[in-house]
Amino acid sequence: MAVTAHADIYRCNRNGQVTYQQTPCEAGSTSGRLQGESASAPLLGCYDVASQPGIRLTRRSEDDYVMTGGGTAATRMRPATADERAEVGRTYHLVLAEGVVMQDDAGDISHGIYHGQNAQREDVFFIHLPFATGIITKRANCDSQTQ
Repeated sequence: MAVTAHADIYRCNRNGQVTYQQTPCEAGSTSGRLQGESASAPLLGCYDVASQPGIRLTRRSEDDYVMTGGGTAATRMRPATADERAEVGRTYHLVLAEGVVMQDDAGDISHGIYHGQNAQREDVFFIHLPFATGIITKRANCDSQTQ
């Protein structure tokens, strides 16, 4: 029997700065809880990646994801193992709770999209791909160009 964890994701806007986190927004922020696919699976959705906005992660099955956009062909992804998350976390000083990596990745550090916390315990999305590495911005809705 499969067990699915569910975490609410809150969209917080404070002074024009939008963040996504698993805890309610702090006082002085406008907030809203995301619904649907993004709420039950925080990695799914669209990301702005430096000069490559519009990276989209969708799920075909429990263990099969597809990344599109960013000037690359559709790339099949799979859930990251605990060892892969730990290696990326050690390298970039993050605590990663989840991630998806390229199915046929041969790199020393697994290329993928990750979700976790930074050293300040802030909720972050992190990308390590051949064309970009670093903290990324997740958007609740995908532009029609990336769908």
